[in-house]
Amino acid sequence: SRKPMDYRLLFRGNTDDHFKLGLKVTKGALRLFSDFYASDVIVASPLGLVTHAQDAEREHPTDFLSSIEVLVIDRADVLQMQNWDHVLSCAGYLNHIPAKQRDTDIMRVRRWYLAGQAKHYRQNIVLSAFPSADLNGFFNGLCRSHSGR
Repeated sequence: SRKPMDYRLLFRGNTDDHFKLGLKVTKGALRLFSDFYASDVIVASPLGLVTHAQDAEREHPTDFLSSIEVLVIDRADVLQMQNWDHVLSCAGYLNHIPAKQRDTDIMRVRRWYLAGQAKHYRQNIVLSAFPSADLNGFFNGLCRSHSGR
């Protein structure tokens, strides 16, 4: 092929950028495609989350993003070349107080979650091949910690 090596590595295999997958970890098994509200880990593309959030048939479609404790954005340099606005939209949905209480044990909810401070306790990990102004803006605007930046 006449394409550069980094291009071939990036676009080999399945290049579908519209996916969302819930994973439930139990004592003896890992359950794939679990309901987002029961999932321990959510693996999703920004496009998959934005499409899910804009689904008019769902009632409160982003409530499952209220309890995100660790946010990992891998290959942010590639996401910037696609549609960085989807990443910003998804980050805006994180850690809001849910509109509807589901199967929640209210005794396990931390006080700072109820006070709307969950975004200050979220860990944010962004992996990129190079720094950029968009990444700096993302960190300065949406990644705040209770103990500083």
